[in-house]
Amino acid sequence: MGKKVSVLCITYNQEKYISKALDSIFSQNTTFDFEVIVHDDASTDGTKAILEKYKERFGDKLKVYYEKNNKYSTGELEQILNDIIICDSESEYVAFCEGDDYWIDRQKLQIQVDYMDEHPKCVLTGHNSLWVDNITHEITVCNGIEKQGKVSVEEIIGNRRGCFATASMVLRREKFVRPEPFSECSIGDWPRKLYLAEQGDVYYFDRIMSVYNLYANNSWSLSTIQRKNRIIHELDMITFFKKLDAHWNYMYKNAIDRQIESFANDIIYQLDKDDTQDKESIISNIYSETGKKYCEACKMIIDRIGLKENENEKLIEFANKYTYRVIMGCGTKAIKLTELMEKLHMTVDGYVVSNNQTAPFEYNKKRVWRLCDMPFEKKNVAIIIGIQNDIQEEIVSSLNENGISEYFWPSI
Repeated sequence: MGKKVSVLCITYNQEKYISKALDSIFSQNTTFDFEVIVHDDASTDGTKAILEKYKERFGDKLKVYYEKNNKYSTGELEQILNDIIICDSESEYVAFCEGDDYWIDRQKLQIQVDYMDEHPKCVLTGHNSLWVDNITHEITVCNGIEKQGKVSVEEIIGNRRGCFATASMVLRREKFVRPEPFSECSIGDWPRKLYLAEQGDVYYFDRIMSVYNLYANNSWSLSTIQRKNRIIHELDMITFFKKLDAHWNYMYKNAIDRQIESFANDIIYQLDKDDTQDKESIISNIYSETGKKYCEACKMIIDRIGLKENENEKLIEFANKYTYRVIMGCGTKAIKLTELMEKLHMTVDGYVVSNNQTAPFEYNKKRVWRLCDMPFEKKNVAIIIGIQNDIQEEIVSSLNENGISEYFWPSI
């Protein structure tokens, strides 16, 4: 009798984590048989020795594929994994648990497989997870989706965390291979979810059953801390989403445009961090170094650089008309806006939120008020919006209700 599930574990120099990942997989309580497929991408640390011990312990239940040369760096990894899953596995489903992640619910596989067995149109399930930041040591809940149930294409497009972590995914094996344009991207998990959402139903369990190790040693996420790597990644994502938009005949254009805008704004934010280098030169150098792969995306960013410099001048002009400067919002964008204003030598006197929100006492070491509780006369306050513009109507309505008609909404 064949295996019901193949659990794919990709690893590279993860001796610190791999045992925890494998232990969490093999501890699953299931009514069916499953196999574990490990692909070691030419690790040079102690990962191979650990894998050999597990191979002795679990025998045929564990398949290990060793590479002599790193295949991710040469762009060959995707095709190799396709061959392994399609040619060497006969399972019905594929689950993911990368070597630096792990599962924390022994019923995880059973829950997901039971649902997919009962719902033939479902091609992918995922679930909630914990995110462990290995730099700050902060632990957060992913909460990429508001509630349990089917997940729409728009939800997957719009969520930078991809709605649920890779280690939460179980999919039908016959849908494992990603065709173009879903395969034309430097990352695999987000495009894979988008491809599967095109193929059938996607279902999400609001149950925490895995852990994602953010910024773990030798991880992709750790590499993106370097500014250049992050910019290249975001140029790649802009390029991918533009191809995807055309593939879908612009059916989801609004959602895709918002995501492209988010990537473009973050690239500008990364460039703004350093005044010692010419921003256009940085993008031009990346364009050349990446084999002119991101022509349209790079041109888009260079155009934005000129617009951004003009926008900064307008922000200074607007803010200097008032006695006080207050940022509306208490999230990531508000922090980025604060940093920009400080760089432009403008003080921030506090933060505000809508009247229907509970205002924290303090944010970023400054006071936070509801709009109706601001201690300043409205005519003396420059309101600068530090919130994503996808809820623009709601924010403008809130401002108008409080007698505020003038505000500045930067594109950061």
